[in-house]
Amino acid sequence: DFQTIKQNFRLDRDNLKSYDSKNMDWYYLEGKLFCADVIKGDAIEKVLSSKQNGQSLNISWEHSANMKIHQFRIDSIKREIDPGSVNVQWNGTVIDIESEGNDDISVPALGDFKLIDINVVQQPEQYIRIHFSDPLLKNQNLNGLVNLNVGDLRFIVEENELRAYPAVRQVGTKEIKIESGIKNIKGFKSQEQTVMNLMFEEIKPNIRLTGNGVILPKSDGLI
Repeated sequence: DFQTIKQNFRLDRDNLKSYDSKNMDWYYLEGKLFCADVIKGDAIEKVLSSKQNGQSLNISWEHSANMKIHQFRIDSIKREIDPGSVNVQWNGTVIDIESEGNDDISVPALGDFKLIDINVVQQPEQYIRIHFSDPLLKNQNLNGLVNLNVGDLRFIVEENELRAYPAVRQVGTKEIKIESGIKNIKGFKSQEQTVMNLMFEEIKPNIRLTGNGVILPKSDGLI
């Protein structure tokens, strides 16, 4: 006897990213669809769509050899003078799967340099992933601007993303403070302070945790 796997899928997406450090007018968005069982590429591509200002956006795909993981990239998401949004919609009914939903993702206005998201990556190496609206200046001194109450942090800047690595693996709830003054690629400084509690856990596969926090107006380092 054998059991048939009930077909389903799960969507996991990243944050908006700039194409390069010289052009902050456009974003792209990457993500993956994880399937319980095999779904052919041409079928899964029918599930996902994306629009900005009512216009459909181009989606490119890469499919794993076992046809259970399908990576997508939504291109040409435009930043405009005013804040906007991009809608990502998935509808499994087109391939007889009862799963559907949509996600409205905020698109920051041009010139609006700010922190977008913070989460903890648990493995293979534990670090805090801090995502900004603009690419960051690579060779800036971040000491004192990002603080975790566990000691010194090691930093890596990659386009819009700042990665902060604790010296040793952490467990439990820790408070992170991100001060104003972090610079984007053009040298403009962030104007808000962020205070957030993050949860660090023992190693578990595919876990990403986001804390609950508040973004405060610039207050000369005082909370």
